[in-house]
Amino acid sequence: MPRKGQQLKRFNSAIIVPGILVACSAVLALAAGSVAPAAAVPRTQAKDAASQMPDGAGKKIIVEKCQVCHSLERIVTSRREKDDWQAVIDLMVEEGATLTDDETKTVVNYLSANYGPNGPAAAAPVTPAAAPLAAASAPSTIVDPDQTQFVTPPDSMGLPSTVQMSMISGDFTKPGLFSALMKLPADQKIDPHSQSVDLNLVVLRGTYEVGNGDTYDAGKLQPLNAGEVVRFPAQLRHFGHAKGATVILVYGVGPVSTTWGSK
Repeated sequence: MPRKGQQLKRFNSAIIVPGILVACSAVLALAAGSVAPAAAVPRTQAKDAASQMPDGAGKKIIVEKCQVCHSLERIVTSRREKDDWQAVIDLMVEEGATLTDDETKTVVNYLSANYGPNGPAAAAPVTPAAAPLAAASAPSTIVDPDQTQFVTPPDSMGLPSTVQMSMISGDFTKPGLFSALMKLPADQKIDPHSQSVDLNLVVLRGTYEVGNGDTYDAGKLQPLNAGEVVRFPAQLRHFGHAKGATVILVYGVGPVSTTWGSK
């Protein structure tokens, strides 16, 4: 509920809510089916994930291509045998990860060497007696939009090439909660589109303007300032515009697909 003196702003079926909205997101498993579950390790802070990964050609590929769909935290908190890493990466490629055969081999070798059950990046084992203390002291996930590394979204999302994305948690292509940061340059136009599920958008930096309809109409745009939230129901056609350099948080329950253009 809004605080006293505040009101909900509504345009058509979308609702804009003043104030910061804290979204709880769940980190999904890297893969399912025949892939063996990864050993549990203490969670790390998202903004430190890349810096915690050992240097190497595999790291460079992972940073550039893997965090398009999920956070790097899902790597630094996983321990798998080489065959299981191979199965995970093969699954990612089948679902659209743009890795060549040579890049796949490099990534699998890097992960198995550094994030195998006994790899150098593995955390010290937790004894049963120490388990409650370790669980209680595991840090929360902290994401700083000004320090997070952004990458180009996959072509399947249909976003302009100038928009960048950083996954915080989950995977928007799979069932379950997901959250992601989007960075838009000044005067970025987002054409009319709709999503298959309800989505929530929080402006973190700058001013993002939103409007409803099948055709982009600047006259229908309403500004959202930092701290304001808008909810887009599934199948609602909407469009947007970044007045200046803008960062937004998008979250919802996947899988989500986007339909662009007129109906």
